[in-house]
Amino acid sequence: MTSPSKTFTKVPEIQRAEENFQSVILKLLNNEITIEEFEKSHKLLFSVCDQFGSHVIK
Repeated sequence: MTSPSKTFTKVPEIQRAEENFQSVILKLLNNEITIEEFEKSHKLLFSVCDQFGSHVIK
């Protein structure tokens, strides 16, 4: 676990996925998208994180 005082640089793909996920949550809350579209975005975020984790472990 990293200490709160250390800076953490996000991988661009993860940062983009996070921003997309936040945007999708706002759209869901505003009834601009369906729950199915929300679930698709949710899976995309975790897919990117899994790919990053697999790369780091190698």
